[in-house]
Amino acid sequence: MPINREEVREFFNGLACKWDSYTPAEDWIVTKIFTNIGSIQNQTVLDVGCGTGFLVPYYIQGNVGDLDCIDIAEQMIGVARSKFDYANVNFICDDILEYEADEKYDLIMIFNAFPHIPATRETFMHLASLLKTDGIMTIAHSMSRENLIRHHDGVSESVSVNLPETSVLEDLSRDNFKIIKTADDDDMVQIIFKKTSK
Repeated sequence: MPINREEVREFFNGLACKWDSYTPAEDWIVTKIFTNIGSIQNQTVLDVGCGTGFLVPYYIQGNVGDLDCIDIAEQMIGVARSKFDYANVNFICDDILEYEADEKYDLIMIFNAFPHIPATRETFMHLASLLKTDGIMTIAHSMSRENLIRHHDGVSESVSVNLPETSVLEDLSRDNFKIIKTADDDDMVQIIFKKTSK
C-alpha cells in the first residue's frame, strides 16, 4: 500500500499536542548524527518532517545560517512556532513533495521521518532539486532498523512503511546522488548523500 500523504497529515496532527511528551532521541545519538554530517555553521538547511522542532536547538548550537523547518501537519508546525522564535528559523507547513524553495540549500535533514515519505526516484529527484550541487542530504534515525520496524508496528502502511535497505536507496537516488557515508548499527541508521553534478 502506498503512502497516503493526507493520511500522514491527519495522523501527525492527531499526535501534535502530546508529541513533546515523547523522548524522540538520546542526545548522544543526535550529536553523532550531526558529527557525521560535519559543520553546519552558516549553512542553509531544510529540516524535512520537523515535527515540533526537536532538532532546532542542535542547529542553533551549530551556528546554522538560515534554517527552514517543514512539516505536512499544520498542528505540528503550530507547536513548533510557539516554542521557538529565532530570526534565522522559519517554520513551513507544506508537503515536501510539493514544496518549492526560492534558494537552494546546503543541507537537507530527514530525521526520523523518511518512512512517512514515498521512497521513489521521483522523491529523490525532487529533493535533489532543492539542493545546491555538492549539497548534502541525510536520512537519519535514532534507533536501529529492527527497533524502527517495531516502533511502526501497528501503524497503517498508508502512513508508514519500513525504511528501505541502503542498497535500495542507493538505486533510487543514483541519478542525483552518491552515498558518501553510512551508519547502520544497534543504535542508529544514517545514510549521507551528496548531490552530484550530472
